[in-house]
Amino acid sequence: MKRQMRGSLILFISVAVLLTGCGAVIAGDDHICPVTTRPEPAFIPPPYYEGQEPFEGAFWFGGDGLWTMLRDEAWSDLPLSQDGYVQKLFWWADGYVWDEEPNPVFLLRGERLDGKAAMIESVEATNAFSEYGSSILTGVAIPTEGCWQFSGSYQGESLSFVVEVKP
Repeated sequence: MKRQMRGSLILFISVAVLLTGCGAVIAGDDHICPVTTRPEPAFIPPPYYEGQEPFEGAFWFGGDGLWTMLRDEAWSDLPLSQDGYVQKLFWWADGYVWDEEPNPVFLLRGERLDGKAAMIESVEATNAFSEYGSSILTGVAIPTEGCWQFSGSYQGESLSFVVEVKP
């Protein structure tokens, strides 16, 4: 019995150490969430986006082919619809031009990591343009609070991150 408990403890500690290497680990009453944090060194978008710093409290995350802007904190105070918490996600892709592809083919998936919830899957996207240049805009209704992993795919490039959604 002691051997089994020791093995369980070692497994738990190993998983916690592994998750810590993935980003910040937020431990709640009943779960651990490996939230994506600022990369070190910081990701810098391709040269034609140079000098475009994200707004205060946010950071660029991804690679030269596909990236997004994430906040340093949990997603909270999101509008609530009948389908869940509503969030807009902007994605930048090397070579994407908003007025040449107004409805990009973009796959967005969301999976709750700390409990049961319906998988989110969408191929609906639109174009956007701002001081940050051309971007792909997706909207998502997150059915419940918790720890969520989102993945986006566009023209062979993929990107995943983890966020904590709070009311």
